[in-house]
Amino acid sequence: QRFADAAAHMNMVLQENGHTEILDHVCSICRLLAGHNRTGDVGLLGEIVQQVDASPASSMNAIRDTILNRLTGDNLTAAVSAVRNAEVSLLEFRRILGRQFVQPFVGSQDDFASLEDVRNVVFDGVGAWAILCVILGMFALFVAKKSRRKYPAAQPSACAWCCTFIFCIVAQLVGGALLTSTIVMTEMCDFWENDVTTQQGYIDYAAEFELETNWTRSIAQTCMASTGTGRLTETFGLVGALGFQQELDQHYETFEVTLASKVLDNAKNDQLRTLAQNWGGYFQLNAKLALNPSGIDQLNMSTLFAHDRANPVPSSSSTVFGLDTYANLIAGPGKYQFLHGTSGDAVMINSTHPTEDFIITQPVLVQHALRYAKQKEQLLETGATWFRCDTLDLDSGNVTEQMCDFDSFSAHVGSLANQVLAELEDLGAEAAAAQRLFQYDIREGDLGLNNILQQVRTLLNRFTCRFVWWRLKSITEAMCRTVTPSLLEAAGAWIAMACFSLVIIFIEYKVWRHLKDNRAVGLDIERYEKKYGEGKRHKSL
Repeated sequence: QRFADAAAHMNMVLQENGHTEILDHVCSICRLLAGHNRTGDVGLLGEIVQQVDASPASSMNAIRDTILNRLTGDNLTAAVSAVRNAEVSLLEFRRILGRQFVQPFVGSQDDFASLEDVRNVVFDGVGAWAILCVILGMFALFVAKKSRRKYPAAQPSACAWCCTFIFCIVAQLVGGALLTSTIVMTEMCDFWENDVTTQQGYIDYAAEFELETNWTRSIAQTCMASTGTGRLTETFGLVGALGFQQELDQHYETFEVTLASKVLDNAKNDQLRTLAQNWGGYFQLNAKLALNPSGIDQLNMSTLFAHDRANPVPSSSSTVFGLDTYANLIAGPGKYQFLHGTSGDAVMINSTHPTEDFIITQPVLVQHALRYAKQKEQLLETGATWFRCDTLDLDSGNVTEQMCDFDSFSAHVGSLANQVLAELEDLGAEAAAAQRLFQYDIREGDLGLNNILQQVRTLLNRFTCRFVWWRLKSITEAMCRTVTPSLLEAAGAWIAMACFSLVIIFIEYKVWRHLKDNRAVGLDIERYEKKYGEGKRHKSL
């Protein structure tokens, strides 16, 4: 963390001095070390930070922070409380589930069995009665057809008619009862599916289900509602409380990948130290006014150094030009010299001289060059506070804002680099010493972090209850999609049998009346003929 703070502070100081021009001069050292937002360049300091971020040190720091922040203090207490609360609520919900849903079905098994026995007896009895009616009807027809009597007996047909009539009544009663049951069950299914087993339903009927607490209602909505997710980890807030598992898994995955990476890149570290110490005052002119065409590159990109220097980074120019070269290009060699330069014995240039009265007497290009030259001296003037030199106390994290002159800023850049590199070396030593601790001891040792993460991972992955809904849905499907249609079919069959039996009743009734009426009329005719026929015969004699 100290390295990160030191690097961030150095980057902030460089960005503050480099994001805008100061008296038409650009902080080139700021852009070399801290990069530039418009170009997307991260700079040398950014590359070193990226190197650290891609090393095991960054992963180990993230692992440590996660353990300290998530597995200690209030966060650990909150996680334990969430798990205990989930345990208590689930035990209560299991009790409610058993009493409200399981026990009624289990306790009614004998009643269901008895009801099924009654149904079988009724159906078998009615079936046997129907067979009896068929036999009686066939027997009656057989008697009527095969009888040698002049007037066959009507009693068999009467018995068959009565038998079929009773069957018709019973069939209508059974069919009506089944149809009524179908209507009732259809309404119950609609009520159960669309009103009860919904998110709102478990709130509206919480008292009936004994869902007395918010947690039990939430569990019911999660596990037993048609739109429930089944993810109890979200219901109890365990995703956040146990989120350290995913964080540590990611950090350890990164740790394994970066084990082969180095924390320290000596080449880059040496380059940072060299640039910060030797080039801390690397500013370049960014001229907006026209300058001497013959020396435009030297003038336009001139620095605040006295002498020319070899360019610290590869570019189109191998040299960066100093004050002496700039002075010789203003109006020719030997005519001007800088106060902070080292050559020449001519007109002195400082923060206030030449005066504007003198400058306006010169050619336009010389005027422009002289004005920029005075700006250079203004930047170099001792005590001129053009630059930000904020300091950071790494122990307290306090930043002190302060302005400084050119020499102080140049030294401050080197001081910031030394601070960053010192913390980086300490970080490298600590990372090397702690690597085995994080790789083996914490994961496999007394702390048993792997075992904890595996248990939490299993809990988060398997802590679901959607299976309760599927069990409930299977029962609902059986009752509403299988039993109810079967009852409707059975009701239709019984009512159809009752209707067909009405036809048979009508036929058997006609047969019975035919036989009965024929016998009655025939016997009456015979008695009449016998009585009155003998009287006519006596008179004739």
